[in-house]
Amino acid sequence: MGFEADYRTALLTYAPLVALVGQRVGLRIDQEPTYPCVRFQRIATSRLYSMGGRNSLCVARVQNDCWSPDSSQAQSVMDALIRAIDVLAMAGSNHPNFILNQWLTDEPQPEPVVYRGFVEARIYFTDSA
Repeated sequence: MGFEADYRTALLTYAPLVALVGQRVGLRIDQEPTYPCVRFQRIATSRLYSMGGRNSLCVARVQNDCWSPDSSQAQSVMDALIRAIDVLAMAGSNHPNFILNQWLTDEPQPEPVVYRGFVEARIYFTDSA
């Protein structure tokens, strides 16, 4: 499997996160999403090299967005996601940064307010490529 599939599988093994979002963890959010949910994407991959050439160890920078129409629920999902990353020992010594954003629109009849909690993590993994 690739990094994204392995990462999703690892997150879904953490029961407190699954209790909040179910299976709604992935690379995409549905057009008509069910909340709360977590969307993640790999922002960058740093490949590590030595004087002997490239090895298979990489560092992925992953952005996780925790979506909910309720700010306290978005915060709860963020907290569970951070604990999941910590418990899975996937973040090494780099702890996730997090902020809480409110996503608003300027349309005359705006959609309901949706909150996005942002968690960034750097994760070491072995590249199969």
